[in-house]
Amino acid sequence: MRVVWFFVGALSAVAKAAVWIMDTTERNNRELQGFMPRYDRDGNDEE
Repeated sequence: MRVVWFFVGALSAVAKAAVWIMDTTERNNRELQGFMPRYDRDGNDEE
């Protein structure tokens, strides 16, 4: 059973790391978009 619990703990840790990485990348993308707005959005708004 120890092996099973070890795998469960490893999977949960990997899931938490993936969620954290996705969250941080999303925040960075939002900040970058704030400083450098997408040209597509500007073009669509102008048109």
